[in-house]
Amino acid sequence: MGSITKRYEGNREWLAAKFEEIRKRILKALEQLDDEQVNWRPNDASHSISTLIKHIEGNILERIAKGILHHDLSWELFEFREQKGAVVISL
Repeated sequence: MGSITKRYEGNREWLAAKFEEIRKRILKALEQLDDEQVNWRPNDASHSISTLIKHIEGNILERIAKGILHHDLSWELFEFREQKGAVVISL
């Protein structure tokens, strides 16, 4: 049982490091954009960067809730319009 726990802890640590790496990369990209760019959509069928970040955040929370905590969460996909600062804070 000990080796299984060790592997799980190692995977959890690896995942946490990966999530932090991704978060830093997103923040670095966001630093280069203004509010208009963060909320721009090429067409009505596409999402803005702020919406995509909210979807990524929701997906991560859902994966953690379902995969680790075994809670079932339902996430609605809809368009967000936010100032860049609010998007950065949510990360």
